[in-house]
Amino acid sequence: VWDVPPSLESLQATIKQQPCKPQPDTTPSPLKVQGPQEQSLLLRSGGRNKSMATFQGDDKRSIIRATECIDHTHLVSALVLIILNAIKGNYEQKSFQKLTSGCGIEKYCIEMDKTTYKWGTLTTTYQGPCIANQRGRLRRFRSSVQNKKLYLLQCIGTGGTSKVYHAITKDGFDCVVKLYVQRHFDDGTMKTKKEFEKDSIEHVTNEFNNYERIYKDELKDYVWMQKLNQMDCIIMPFFQPIEVQDRNGELPNIKTRLKLFTAQRLAFRDSDQCWRHIGRFNDQLYLFDLGDLVTYRSEKDANQRALMHSSVLSEKMKNSVSTS
Repeated sequence: VWDVPPSLESLQATIKQQPCKPQPDTTPSPLKVQGPQEQSLLLRSGGRNKSMATFQGDDKRSIIRATECIDHTHLVSALVLIILNAIKGNYEQKSFQKLTSGCGIEKYCIEMDKTTYKWGTLTTTYQGPCIANQRGRLRRFRSSVQNKKLYLLQCIGTGGTSKVYHAITKDGFDCVVKLYVQRHFDDGTMKTKKEFEKDSIEHVTNEFNNYERIYKDELKDYVWMQKLNQMDCIIMPFFQPIEVQDRNGELPNIKTRLKLFTAQRLAFRDSDQCWRHIGRFNDQLYLFDLGDLVTYRSEKDANQRALMHSSVLSEKMKNSVSTS
């Protein structure tokens, strides 16, 4: 109701969840992965031949359309509610549409190339993960993907520096696009265009280099840098979240994988030591979101941080089990 301001309790509950020092207890939840039958993304007719892939642009998207107007006396309440809902969205569990090979897709989404974007409806057939060696084309395939348009299906994550989208190529290969969007400094000052571009490429390059340093050739054909809509981004596969009931069994694997980080004297920041940054891909466990890793003077110091990381995850796992 636009003419009813939010209560003091609802405002305080929202503020408690915002980034602050010390870090809040509440953090964005891992994705809720849903099967094809649980959402309306898939076509009822089933799979289509990939040669039929089309994108129909929505030329009227830029036109403002509304079925109901807000009286000028209610504008403040309307603005407050819009802002609060946008903030809450950062902390609500997001869903992810799990696709199956050969399924038909029809989705209203965003088409992005290197410099521009456009809304419209994509019709295609899901082929599998977007990888460099798909169908034996090795690096030639990755080079072609880097010059292709990508279609952003849905936002699956929002952080302090980036927004993350599930995306797909026109011919049906999906990936995750992490767009660098931090246009303000920590003190709230707006970055100039030059400052934003400098920070953007540095941040994305640093994260890409961390993937190479830590995982070597494991993800060589799955992770790369790309520019979309004049913004720098990193492309990566979708890492399947670890279900609450499976977390205890993954703790030994996490400790083993953290050794790859300590070998490079790298560790996660306190605020990034969470289950939503852990997932599986190609039957292997990965710790991801590597843009803000901390470098330590020695491997011993990094190892101490890794031990703490494991303890934090174990404690969060117990809390998740007790509240589920």
